[in-house]
Amino acid sequence: MINEEMQKTMQFILEQQAQFAANMQRFEERQVKAEERVSGVEERMTKIENVMLRLANVQV
Repeated sequence: MINEEMQKTMQFILEQQAQFAANMQRFEERQVKAEERVSGVEERMTKIENVMLRLANVQV
């Protein structure tokens, strides 16, 4: 019985490790996508800033 309990415990630990690894993989994929979106937002904000500066200079 003790051996059976040990096997169940080891199986549980392995399943938890596998689930954790899968979750980490999904998190890393989402992180990459988020970084790409932030980079795109930064680029657009820079363009907007440049347009605003040009508009301000034209109005002066």
